[in-house]
Amino acid sequence: MLDTTQETPRLNLRICGNRSSIVSMEDVRRVPTPKETNRWKPIAHSKVVDTTRNTLEDKGFEILNECHNVTKGGEHYFGMFQVNHADLSDNGGERGCVVGMRNSHDKLFAAGLCAGDAPFICDNLIFHNEVVFTRKHIGEVHKELVDRVQKITEYLIPMWTRQNDRVASYKEVALNDREAQHLIFDVYEAGIKTNLIGQSTLAQAWEQWKNSDHKVFQDRNLNSLYNAFTEVSKGRNVMHLPKRSEIFHNAFDPIAGIEKEELSIA
Repeated sequence: MLDTTQETPRLNLRICGNRSSIVSMEDVRRVPTPKETNRWKPIAHSKVVDTTRNTLEDKGFEILNECHNVTKGGEHYFGMFQVNHADLSDNGGERGCVVGMRNSHDKLFAAGLCAGDAPFICDNLIFHNEVVFTRKHIGEVHKELVDRVQKITEYLIPMWTRQNDRVASYKEVALNDREAQHLIFDVYEAGIKTNLIGQSTLAQAWEQWKNSDHKVFQDRNLNSLYNAFTEVSKGRNVMHLPKRSEIFHNAFDPIAGIEKEELSIA
């Protein structure tokens, strides 16, 4: 197994969501799973976590850190593993790599997985390429869960390689204050439609752009604005972080000349 725990900094995953929702893995195992029906076969939150953990380790990933969130009285789960791998091009560099897991017991969303990353300097977590494990918990759901996690993990390293390229491209795009304002409003207009980004986010992102908490993001470029938004996303509902991340990418990628990529896993 890859021994990188001493070389790679640990991300503070606990600041990514509301602290009242953070629980231990033992608490996750104690969450009851509803009884299945002919048309709906719920998955235990712990099953999603264990399947993902075992698959990652089988494929040579080192799990460095983890955090688990449960909301809605146990009906919604979102968890994160910080991972490392010998083939990661940014291994031990600027950012840490995160695997996010989600699951629900109220049919609101299917079990899923997403790849994410965060700069070590600030723990500003962002997700990309969210993939659904199952089709709303119907049919041979447990077998499908194992099979699809196996397939999805093969795409993780390419996902992070693409994210490395995205950040590099963002750093090459210079912005002035007027251009930053236009982009902030673009994000706001997209986010307000989903109730995920409101006026407070707009004002806070502008303040971070003008006076970043982190010196490394005081450069006037697209990456600094990107991190202004991820900075103000800390402490908000972690269940919505993948969708908020998608809004940021949809606004910023075209400016950096990055084409939208659809990930399809059969």
